[in-house]
Amino acid sequence: MKPGLKDRQYSIKTKYKLSIKTMIKTRTELLDEIYNSVHEEILRMEIAIETLADIEDDTVIETVVKRSPLGAREENLTKKDVIAKYAKDVEKREKVLKVIKKLLNKNE
Repeated sequence: MKPGLKDRQYSIKTKYKLSIKTMIKTRTELLDEIYNSVHEEILRMEIAIETLADIEDDTVIETVVKRSPLGAREENLTKKDVIAKYAKDVEKREKVLKVIKKLLNKNE
């Protein structure tokens, strides 16, 4: 065996064990992280909605390509469409936050 190889192998094993210990998170920690990321998404969508306040309602904001077995077609999304889509997404994420809060309260 080469000199120092055994020490290196021990060092690698120790580092691996330490990294596994830091990777394992409790259920509460994971729920907290998910809650924070969903809350961040809501804030981003609310900011996006507010940035569209100066634009007229019928202005095309985004062009989306919808694909289907019959072919692809482009669809122009106006400010109204985009805001409606974001508002719907915000509602869905708020429901997710409520579920996470319930799960967090169960853990306590």
